[in-house]
Amino acid sequence: MVDAPDLKSVVCKDVRVRVPPWAPSEQIINLYHSDPNRDDDENRWNGATTEGEFAHWRGALKSRNAVEVEHILHTHHQHGNLNCSYEHDWNDLRWQKGANLIMNHSSCKDVVVEIGSGSHATVASLVLNKSKIKCYIVCDLVPVLLLAYYNISKNYKTHYVTPGDSLETLIEHNECIMLPHHMASKLYGLNRSVYYNSYSFSEMSNIEIQEYMDIIATTNSRLISENYMTGNGRCHLCNVKYRALEHYIPTQLKIISKNRPTTPAGAGSEVIIAQG
Repeated sequence: MVDAPDLKSVVCKDVRVRVPPWAPSEQIINLYHSDPNRDDDENRWNGATTEGEFAHWRGALKSRNAVEVEHILHTHHQHGNLNCSYEHDWNDLRWQKGANLIMNHSSCKDVVVEIGSGSHATVASLVLNKSKIKCYIVCDLVPVLLLAYYNISKNYKTHYVTPGDSLETLIEHNECIMLPHHMASKLYGLNRSVYYNSYSFSEMSNIEIQEYMDIIATTNSRLISENYMTGNGRCHLCNVKYRALEHYIPTQLKIISKNRPTTPAGAGSEVIIAQG
């Protein structure tokens, strides 16, 4: 197993900061096993984190196989499902468009919350590299979030949330925060944040969609959504059956902008900006 590197200095947001080394396999394994709700997506989510490459990743975590975990951490960018690329050449353009949406609808005072970032967390990296937002929070399923944590913590001061943590305190001391989805209720403590979601709302259960929408509406936040708004079919990216989002948007959220995505990745979906 490769030893973790020493602390290094990097320039981030025009300020030189001390960034901790990226998470080694032991830390990833310990975070996984310390969370009793780590595998609840096996029963409640509509996606494909129980098959193929994700099943292999979860199996390595469950077995505490540090060598295999280390190998997957170093190679997961090569696997379509593990980096949310679906083997389409235009995903780099899709991720850049998503980052642009966030940066165009947020400011340096805003906390950005990305729900369902995908394990590569590419949009988060692009925003953190180019924007001066207050803090970036990634909320995702635990096996996915651990990969995102590995990627982001290489370059940014990042904290993985545990039950006793206060988001308000963490925001003051970190550039990025990794929030397991089953702790999403902590987001009720943040007012007027900016929420971004690309496609995964359409793949969630009714209960999960309603919970996130209630958080966004209750906290008077802004929603940037790229999802299927109408219809009944399967995602053109991953072939998972989707839920149309139109009837889940609460009346407290007023749609201020609606348009079709400008990339091939957005076929059949709509980009909406809604404000609480």
